[in-house]
Amino acid sequence: MGSERPSFGDGASPGKILIGGLAKDATIGKLVNYFTKYGDLTDLVILKDR
Repeated sequence: MGSERPSFGDGASPGKILIGGLAKDATIGKLVNYFTKYGDLTDLVILKDR
């Protein structure tokens, strides 16, 4: 039982965040520079409107 993962019930992945309303000039480099002060990043994706 000690190795069970917690159930979040909402389909969310622990440790994953979504940030909306980014500036159009947001780049992966800028986001990496900002967020690495909080810890290591394993993946970063910027989704843009068409």
